[in-house]
Amino acid sequence: MKTAGKIFVGIAVLGISGFGYALGPHVAGDFDAFMLRRHAESACRCERHGGPTARQTCWADLEKELAARHAQPGLHSFCEAIIRPEPYVWTENGSEHRISTRYTTDVLPGGPLILCSRREAGAVEEAVSKDWDQHGRITPATEKLIRDIVRDDAYTPPLFDAPLCG
Repeated sequence: MKTAGKIFVGIAVLGISGFGYALGPHVAGDFDAFMLRRHAESACRCERHGGPTARQTCWADLEKELAARHAQPGLHSFCEAIIRPEPYVWTENGSEHRISTRYTTDVLPGGPLILCSRREAGAVEEAVSKDWDQHGRITPATEKLIRDIVRDDAYTPPLFDAPLCG
């Protein structure tokens, strides 16, 4: 009986360490990217509350983290007419990682609106794409919906960055 227990424990430990090895450093990079997205969302909300003068203070820590990874601004695709992500790209352990630190849109007068998560960006894109008229205008109801999204600071978990179109 004691031998069977030792064999079972040995297999369990071997299985766990084998599982960790199979996941390898790529998953750690993905986790880092996920945590950076959450950090970016917090920095974005800080800027949105504090206004343009708060940008430098709100983003300082995240910018240091991105610099430590040698992250570079990524390219935008041509299909991003409504929402423009601000992507950063870096390579870690042979894998390329990409996060969007925030999103902007010019669908409302008064300058670009800042959107802090993929979920906010997707909601605005969906509302606008359903409501454009032939002159590129949206209804007051959609404008109110967009302003409500920007004002709502209830936490929404960031989703993995995926193209907003295509």
